[in-house]
Amino acid sequence: TLKVVGPAWRVADDAGPALASLQGRIFVALIGEQKSGTTLVYDALVKGTPLRPAQNGRKEQHFFDSHHVIDGCRAKGYANGFGGRPGDVVDATPDYLADPIAALHL
Repeated sequence: TLKVVGPAWRVADDAGPALASLQGRIFVALIGEQKSGTTLVYDALVKGTPLRPAQNGRKEQHFFDSHHVIDGCRAKGYANGFGGRPGDVVDATPDYLADPIAALHL
């Protein structure tokens, strides 16, 4: 189901430093549709590669689709959720595909 309402997606000026902390790391956004096998692929990636799940333990972070304005506080929380652990990261939120704004910016 496409989400067609809502404000345009943007990154606030104060979000840059937090998101910059992810530079140089591999970031995988696993985009699919619900019930299309994203959990299977996610499990294979975090068990069989150096990719790590987020510290909060959630497969679906909903960072790009739940808020269309990414401010410094939100960006810092996202980066810290991944940045506290060594290794590269994977975010498997299938709803990114259903949100044209989120999909465009990924």
